[in-house]
Amino acid sequence: ITPGGTIYIFNKDNTGKMKVPLNDYPFTYKIEDNKLSIDYEEKSAFDPVYECTIKDDKLIFKGDNGTFTFKKVIMSE
Repeated sequence: ITPGGTIYIFNKDNTGKMKVPLNDYPFTYKIEDNKLSIDYEEKSAFDPVYECTIKDDKLIFKGDNGTFTFKKVIMSE
């Protein structure tokens, strides 16, 4: 969760969604060598690749479009 209200949800089956205040954006993802690749279902969306790091309760994405820090929350099934 970012201060602006963006939430990323990552499911174990490599699907997920980015939630922003007025919309949800479904995607698939993969992680290889600490690189997170996101492929949004919306074909016109930018599909980012991030270097990802977990430090304490923070999830940090660093990519060509900036660095983003999220509070890590693990939800039970």
